[in-house]
Parts: sequence; C-alpha cells; structure tokens
Amino acid sequence: MRELAESLRNNGLVQPPTVRRNAAGKWELIAGERRLRAAQLAGWERIQVVVRNVDDLTAAAMTTTENLQREDLNPIEEAVSYKTLQDQFGLTQQEVAERVGKGRATVANAVRLLELPEEVKALVQSGLLSTGHAKLLLSVDDEKQRILFARDCVNEQLTVRGLEKKIARLREPVKEVQKGESDLPEAYVRTLCDKLRRHLGCAVRLTSGVTHANGKHSKGVLEIDFFDNDELDRVLRMIGVEID
Repeated sequence: MRELAESLRNNGLVQPPTVRRNAAGKWELIAGERRLRAAQLAGWERIQVVVRNVDDLTAAAMTTTENLQREDLNPIEEAVSYKTLQDQFGLTQQEVAERVGKGRATVANAVRLLELPEEVKALVQSGLLSTGHAKLLLSVDDEKQRILFARDCVNEQLTVRGLEKKIARLREPVKEVQKGESDLPEAYVRTLCDKLRRHLGCAVRLTSGVTHANGKHSKGVLEIDFFDNDELDRVLRMIGVEID
C-alpha cells in the first residue's frame, strides 16, 4: 500500500476508482478500494472518480472482478469471491463465470475447494498447500483422511506427485486370501482394512489366517506401508508405540 501511495505522489492517478449512487442516495465504491486507501495514505483530500449508473448485480460483479486481480489473492479467497456472488444473486456457476470473465470450469474448480475441511483450507490460504495439493485432496472421500494427508504434505514437504503416490497407495486393493478355509470372513477383512487405512492414513493389507485341506494352518499377516521415517514415527505414535 505504501508503494502505491508513493506512486500516486510521483505519477498521479492513472485509473480513477469507480463509484455509483445506491438506492439510499449515497455514494458507493464499486472498484478501486486500494487506490482510494493509497490516496488517503498519500495525504490526498480529494480524488477523481468515474461515476457509473449500474444495478446491484453489475456493481457486485465489477467489485468481484477487481478483487480477482489482486496479486496477493489466495485460492480460497478466489473461491469465496465466486461463491459469494453466486449465493447473493442466485446465479449459476456459468452465470458467475460470464459476469467476471472466467471459464465455467475455472469457477467450478475454485468453488470446490470450499468443500475441504477448515484446517486444510487454512493451509491453502497460508500457502503451505498449493491448489494442486488441494485438488488432489478433494479426490479423497473421508474428511479425516484429507486432514491427515494435508498434514503429511506440510510435515514431509510432499510435492503434488508425492501426494498422488501416497493417495494411490491408500487405495491399493487388499490381497486375496490363500486357498483354504479363512479364519476371518472376507467382508470383515475388507471392512477392517478400510477402517485401518482411514485411521492410520496409509496403505494397509491384511491376510487372514487360513486352515488348509491338509489340516495345516497359515498365520495371518498385517502389513502397514509407510512413506519414510517421519510417517513411520507418526504411525507408531498412533498405535501407542514410543521409541526413545
């Protein structure tokens, strides 16, 4: 803001803010809030403006369009801008896109980010998670799992590709049990594996013990995948194992 104020002092006002007179007869700023604040910071008592005679929807769309041009705008703020305009005037995403000069897919993909848990959205806002990370997390159905993956991205400094591999491992199918009479029903094994995956945040494979036709018995096996030592430490803490 100080740089903009200094620019106004040195170069003058290149593009005046835009205003309109609202239903109450008062002047309402449509576009140019940063320029107005910079002018105040520069000590200006008056500023030239452009007066537009527009309705509420057009004014809101103009304000949103200018807000989207901010250099420091983060993906969540962008999504909120679209969603606010959509909800305030009952627009479709296509209509929002047309009003702000964006593609419908751009608006739809941005608004989907608002489906993420609050903790994850905060990480995106702070820049610790990229839009690419956020889009991948949307492919994970379980909210708790989304949060665990997001924390892993930050703690392990995962790239988008690294997160993609991590999610893929979580979705690996359960190994088929050996031939013979399983000690545990297959449906139970799958349900248990699914619960363990969601709880631990990593791929889990469970092979039930099997009693063979010759009377011999094979032991069951529980396998837990981990990406690196940091993830191993996290899993150990979750199952109550302390390493000095």
